[in-house]
Amino acid sequence: MRLSPPLPAHTRPGRPTDAAPPGPGGRVPGLDGARGVAALAVVISHVAALTYLPTGTLTPSHTEFILWHLGAPAVDFFFVLSGYVVARSLLRRPALWPYLWRRWLRLAPLAYLAVLLGFAARALALAAPSTFGPLITDHLRQPLTAHDQLGLLTLTLPALDANRLNPPLWTLIVELQVALMMPLLTRAARWPWLTALLLPAAFAAAVHGWMQALYVPLFFLGALLARHRVSLPRWAVNPALLLGLALLLQRHVTGSDSPLTRYVTAPGAALVLLAILGGAARSVLTARPAQWLGQVSYSLYATHFPLLLAVSVPLAHAGMPIHLAGLLGVPVTLLVAAVTERTLERPLLHALRPRAPQVA
Repeated sequence: MRLSPPLPAHTRPGRPTDAAPPGPGGRVPGLDGARGVAALAVVISHVAALTYLPTGTLTPSHTEFILWHLGAPAVDFFFVLSGYVVARSLLRRPALWPYLWRRWLRLAPLAYLAVLLGFAARALALAAPSTFGPLITDHLRQPLTAHDQLGLLTLTLPALDANRLNPPLWTLIVELQVALMMPLLTRAARWPWLTALLLPAAFAAAVHGWMQALYVPLFFLGALLARHRVSLPRWAVNPALLLGLALLLQRHVTGSDSPLTRYVTAPGAALVLLAILGGAARSVLTARPAQWLGQVSYSLYATHFPLLLAVSVPLAHAGMPIHLAGLLGVPVTLLVAAVTERTLERPLLHALRPRAPQVA
C-alpha cells in the first residue's frame, strides 16, 4: 500500500495566507525555531536538575520549581513534532529500508556521542560536592549493570537507565525505538480511531517493562496531524497558541511529574504546532537567533548535560552557587553544540540530502 504525498503547506485548504511557507526539503522555518527554543528550555531545566530531582521527600526551591518544569513540556513538544516531521517524510518517500537508513544516520551518531560524554559525566559526578542533588550524587555514581551496558550499545532495547550515564539520553533512545515503528504508525494514522487501541496497548507494554511505550501515542498524534493535513482557520491561530502553551506549561501549576501528565500536555503540543504552521509567532521563531538554535538543537540536546557538569563542578568547589555555575555553563553548551553541528551533524545531513539527477 503506497501512501499519497501531502499537499505543500502553503496550498492546503484553510491555511492562513500569512503562514510560513516551507523551505528547502519541505522544512517550515517556524518549526525549526520552535525546536531550538524547546532545546534551550531543556538545557535550562537541567540547571535545576543539578540540585533537584522529584524523588523521595525533596521539596524544590522556587527557582528549581520554575526551571525544572520547563523540561518536560519541551520534550512533549519534541515528541509530537518528531511524529509530525517523520510522518511527512514517510508520506513523501515511503520506501522502508531507505527510511530506516536515513533515520539511523540522523539519530544514532549523536546518540553514541551522548553515550561517550556520559562516561565523562560519571567521572565528574564522582568529583561533585555533596551540595549537588541525587541525580549527580546518587544516580550517576551507580555502577552500570549488564542490562545498561547492552542498552548503551543497541540504543533501543533493552533501554539503559539513562540517569546512570547521561540523563537526556533517554529521549534519544525513545526516538530510536519509535523510529522503527513510524512506518506502521504513519500508515495507521489513516484511522484516527486507532488511538483508542493504542493508548491501552501503550499502558500494557509499560506494565510489562517497556516504559518508553507510554510516549508512542505522542508520536502518533504528530503522525495524525501530518496524515490528515490538519490546519487552523486564521481566527483560531493565536487562541490555539495560547491554549497550547497553557496546557504545555500546566506543570507550573500542578507540579506534577507523572508520565501520564503527558497525555494532557500532548494536545497542547499539537495546538502549538498547528498554530506555528498557521503563522503564529512567526517574527520570533524565524528570527536569526531562534533559527540558529533550531540548527544546533539536536547537537545541543545530545551534548549539554556533561558540559553543565564540567562547568558547575569546579565552580561549586570554588564556592559559587550551583545554579549560577550551571547558568554560566549554558554558553559553553551552545558553543560546543555549534562545533558539533558543524563537524558531525552537518556532514551527516548532507549525506542524507537527496541527490539531484544528473542532466546529460
